[in-house]
This record gives sequence, C-alpha cells and structure tokens, in this order.
Amino acid sequence: MTDSDYSFYTLPDEVLKRLEFEPVPFPVHREKAETIFGSNPVSLDVLLDELDQFVKDYPGVVEKYESNAARLAMICATNNASNGDFMAALANLNIGLRIDPQHQGLKVHQALALQISGYTEAAAMEYERLLWDAPQAFDPLIRVLAAKAFMASGHREKALEMLEFLPEHVFLDSSLDKLRNSLLGLPEQTESAASELSCSSCGEPVLVTHKFCPACASPLSAAKQSNVDGDRQRTTSPDARKKFCPKCDQQLKPDVKFCTSCGTPI
Repeated sequence: MTDSDYSFYTLPDEVLKRLEFEPVPFPVHREKAETIFGSNPVSLDVLLDELDQFVKDYPGVVEKYESNAARLAMICATNNASNGDFMAALANLNIGLRIDPQHQGLKVHQALALQISGYTEAAAMEYERLLWDAPQAFDPLIRVLAAKAFMASGHREKALEMLEFLPEHVFLDSSLDKLRNSLLGLPEQTESAASELSCSSCGEPVLVTHKFCPACASPLSAAKQSNVDGDRQRTTSPDARKKFCPKCDQQLKPDVKFCTSCGTPI
C-alpha cells in the first residue's frame, strides 16, 4: 500500500466550519471518491471508514487525524442513532476511539449506545471506567446514566454507589428520585410530592427522606417524614470518600451543612 493508492480531499471552508473540522485533507481511495463526494450530502460514514483504513496503513500519522476522526465519528454516530441504528452508531464510535482512544465524549456516547441497545452490563462497565478519571468523577449525567445501567443489570448496590455524592437538588427530578427510592427500598413518591417539598423555614427544597433541613437545620413536618424508615442503619464500611454525621452516623452528601437525620451541624 502506498500514498498513490489515496487521493487527498479538502472539504470546502463552509463545510469545515459547519462540521467543526480541522483544515486537514481527508485521504480517500480513488475508487471510493465518487461514492463519498458524488452524493448530496457527502457520505460521512464511508469517509470515516476511509480515514480508519488510512490510519491503519500509516499509523505514524494518527496524531494528525485524531481531532477530525473523533468529530467525524461523533457526527456519524449521532446520525445513526437518529435513524434508530445503534449498532452502526457503536461501530462508528469504535472507529473514533481506535484513532483517539482518550476522547471522553466518544466514551460517554459509546456507553450510552450500549445502554440503549440493551447491553446494560457492558454500558455499566464503561461508565465505571469513565468515573475512574478524576475530571469525570462527579459528573451528574454520567453518574445518573451509570446508576440506571447498574440497576438494569441487577447490581443495586453499585447503582446506589453511583448516586451517592450527587447534589440533593438533583433528586428533585421525579424519575431520579424514584430510582433512588427504589434502590433504598423506600415507598414511592408521587411526582407532585417530589416537586413540591420545601423547608417551611427557609424555603430550601427538601426530600421526603429528610427529618431536618440540610440548609438551616429546621425540623421538618411529620407529614414529610411519614414514609421514612428512621431506623435505616449505616451498612457501608468506613471510607475516606464518604461523609457521615458525627452524632447519629447517617451517611450524608458532601455539600450539606446539617445532618438530614438529626440536625447536627456538619
């Protein structure tokens, strides 16, 4: 295989700008040029396949094409998903990750495509790998998706772990609050109850599981506590990443000012 097997095509400036590509010529086999550029719009999936083959033939140029490959793979996968073809989306995301293995956006979309396609176990593993990276560790979107994937694959404890350090306001989303209540074995709340609870003293949003406001420590009404299992015990081992009330040992979120179980200042 030689360079003479390829022709190099630079896309028009308006296309480069619209698709956010770097101005680097795309390598294409001559016999594929008509297939790619003879149609309207341009056949991006075939263009990605050609770029993938070129990088395999000339691995020394991979760095030059990383940015365009990742962007092209993302566009192709998005188009595939819009058409309901998640297997094609996965294939294109895998091409992007072969060329740019550290691209976080491709990794997130790969996990999501696996999850939507029903491969929840594989999706959960991919989300967990993402969460090992420090910048991703507290990303609410990834943690929520990971929790749902672990829940669907039967790993309830791992699902709850994914939700552990999310900010309290996230759980005012009814679907997420329902998921957490299910994991904790709490009675299900209605959507109206989940969205209307607030502290009568300071107006801070609160959850049905709270006995004291996490913002001002005011006791919450009995009606808000009626479905709470007040005897739920701490079941996890000591861990430096976790936060517990020094008085009652209730596990807490990192950003609370008062214990939601006994009202002790944190």
